[in-house]
Amino acid sequence: MKRSLRMHTATIGALATFSLLMLAGDAFAKHDGNVCSADLASAARVDRGQFGVHNTSTSSPATVYCPIDSRASGEGTLLTATVYDRNSTSNVTCTFFGLNNQGVAVQQVAKSSTQPGTGAQRLDFNGVTPTFNMLAVCTIPAAEAGALSHVTSFDWVAP
Repeated sequence: MKRSLRMHTATIGALATFSLLMLAGDAFAKHDGNVCSADLASAARVDRGQFGVHNTSTSSPATVYCPIDSRASGEGTLLTATVYDRNSTSNVTCTFFGLNNQGVAVQQVAKSSTQPGTGAQRLDFNGVTPTFNMLAVCTIPAAEAGALSHVTSFDWVAP
């Protein structure tokens, strides 16, 4: 009986710690890349994992659509994306779109990775004004030598 109680206490403690870590993680990455949706032509090539959304194809790029939330009070004013570029000839490219209520793009800012294989890269979307309808359309290059490129997250940070 004592052993069972200790095991349950340890499990509850571990779950509480995990919950706190998850809450802390929300403060660092507001928009996880796993919420991005593949376009119809890319659906079979797109998968998700701990580093966000990635392209599993070894020959074709994939396109994903990533919803962006308006920044909340107290958040930074610079929209950033965290990506991994593991293709030596093609970049991860994300284009931010701010849309009006009719769905017409009123803002558009494109950014691309610059150094393949260097680990996480931050793409800064300077000059973006938060609107009610925002999304990023990202092109993820094909996997190369077993290494996958990813769109990991989007966040509003202090410039």
